[in-house]
Amino acid sequence: MKRRRPPGRARSRNPLSEPPKPLPASSSAPQENASAQPRPPPWWRFWRPASSETLLARATVWLVIATFLLAAIAAGQAWILATTDVSTRKAADAAVKSATTLETALQTARENFRAEQRPIIWLTNNLGSPQYVNPTNNPGGGQIAWQWHYTNYGKSPALQLTFHQLIKIEDKIEEGYGYKGPSVGAPVPTNKEDMAEIASQPDISAEQFKKLMAADEAIGVSGEITYYDTYGNKYLTTFCLRHLTLGGILYCKEGNDIK
Repeated sequence: MKRRRPPGRARSRNPLSEPPKPLPASSSAPQENASAQPRPPPWWRFWRPASSETLLARATVWLVIATFLLAAIAAGQAWILATTDVSTRKAADAAVKSATTLETALQTARENFRAEQRPIIWLTNNLGSPQYVNPTNNPGGGQIAWQWHYTNYGKSPALQLTFHQLIKIEDKIEEGYGYKGPSVGAPVPTNKEDMAEIASQPDISAEQFKKLMAADEAIGVSGEITYYDTYGNKYLTTFCLRHLTLGGILYCKEGNDIK
């Protein structure tokens, strides 16, 4: 038989024996749990299988990164090429300048050597003097002859030598008798002495010759000598002489030169 509780006494409640009541709907915890977003996966799970959109996005990112890397590499290579090109041009310019300087120095050395070694034709101390000759014994058919000597004072032979000479009788200057144009001379080695002679037209008497010898600068001789060195360089010597009353020989004010 069941016992009946006495009337009027309330049933005591044991909080531990009662089931827990659900939280009210206005509680904030369920709302926070409902609105919370899922956390992203850790970085080491980046390569986990993903959707095609994700793969495309990743590929785009890598493409952008690769593009920037390639651009940086290209810029570096361009800078290296530009620097190398400038350095190469400077080196080339320096080489050209050095070669030009060397060529100029060599050319100067060659010219100096040739100038030092060139032949030099000039008259000797034996300048000669006017002489009267009359091979035909014709009283009015004598000639005035002048023989002059020259030598090579240089260090190399004088080649292809030619000379053109003129004789002066009072105010008349003319080519030598029997000669028209330049005469050909033999090669002249160093220190070799050679000579040439010029004669007037055969129309001078002995008395006229004496009068000419008694006047200063009434008789004279002049000429030019052309010759070459072993390199084919051309040189020129000019001379001009006048006879004086006392027998001396005078160099003219002009016409004596070595070129």
